[in-house]
Amino acid sequence: MRLIFLFNFTSILSLATSERVLLDQSAARRDLPYESPLPALKWRRNIVRAMKPTPRDLRPLQVRDTTTEFPEINAKFSVESTEYKISNAGGYPRLAKLADGTILSVQTLPKVNGTTSIMQVSKSTDGGKSFSLFSEVIRAQNKDLDNGFLIELPPSQSTRVEKHGAPVLIAAYRNHDLDSSGNPTYFRIAASRSEDGGRTWKEASHVFEISAEKSQGMGVWEPFMRIGNQGEVQLTYSGEIGPGNQETFRALSRDGGKSWTEPVNLRLHSKDEPMRDGMQSIISVKDSENGRVALVMALEVKIGAVVHLDYTISYDDGASWQNRSGIYDPEGDDKSAGAPQVANIGDGIVVVFMTDEDTEHVDWPKKAATKALFSDGLKNGVLAWTKNPLLVDESPSWWPGVVEIGDNEAMAVYGHDNSPRGRRIKKQ
Repeated sequence: MRLIFLFNFTSILSLATSERVLLDQSAARRDLPYESPLPALKWRRNIVRAMKPTPRDLRPLQVRDTTTEFPEINAKFSVESTEYKISNAGGYPRLAKLADGTILSVQTLPKVNGTTSIMQVSKSTDGGKSFSLFSEVIRAQNKDLDNGFLIELPPSQSTRVEKHGAPVLIAAYRNHDLDSSGNPTYFRIAASRSEDGGRTWKEASHVFEISAEKSQGMGVWEPFMRIGNQGEVQLTYSGEIGPGNQETFRALSRDGGKSWTEPVNLRLHSKDEPMRDGMQSIISVKDSENGRVALVMALEVKIGAVVHLDYTISYDDGASWQNRSGIYDPEGDDKSAGAPQVANIGDGIVVVFMTDEDTEHVDWPKKAATKALFSDGLKNGVLAWTKNPLLVDESPSWWPGVVEIGDNEAMAVYGHDNSPRGRRIKKQ
């Protein structure tokens, strides 16, 4: 069963006043009831909980515009009370900061007028304090279009001179075909390209595609992109490989998103261990103990009916991963934390995510709130995380993203009341 989200509006503007809950369909398959072939893999969740430093105060930190000290990592952070509206409508926002300081946000308006989904880009030229509608990446009729992600190409792949020096961008997204009942018949991760700084877009390539019949209903979701050490685009996405089992795959482009290598399963967990990894997000850091450059990947892990947060480390630019460990697992056998996105903040790390840990009656992910945790950086392949999350946005708040926007400052974005919004997070 997939979650179906109905929107009773006749225009895009009417979304802003709609009382319907806007949920991203990317989570639909993750939230199916699942009976594990192992006894709910409780042993795996107990292992994750054993990784936690010490029992924490279960009260969430609600303060805003107030500096909060985290003695476990000897750092102070704050979340602004000011909320910035990114667009009048849409969900699953993701930010990209360009080399010239411009901030772009991509978000999706699903099922506009009942059938058409639209992926839009908003633009900020004042550091994220205000956004205006800028362009449209793609619109699709009777499609499952979502999970947009933006990246600016480096000069080696961008051919900036084609459009008078304007940034060249790639937008990656899922774009699945549906039958008349809304069931997927064809899965694809696709990419569009802009050669004028995001003002206009053209479909460029399919990173991966497969029919639902051939895949036996196993789908692909949630593309993420980064630039590798050789200037190539590294795109990772979530791919189902069996009931309750999902892995992270990686494909590379060396021609600016026009073509891609065959996706490779990164095998972040044992093939015999049914774990649903997803929503991966990656940043580059320097290990302060051994001096090596490393990548940190944050991801959600669904085991049975609940979700928690893990991280894993790569010292070879993302080709292989090691030192997998836990970030956060809410107390309570029925509580979840998922959809993590990670960014650098000063000499540390911030991960934003959504959790239903404060709800009395569990209905994941409908009652989730957006929160943030912090780390003081990588030390010999290990990250220490704060124990108590800072509240970024109250429930209902979904599918957050985050990007570094300045020295000691990041911007978290999320969907709330049918529109993407954001708040600044600062390290003091």
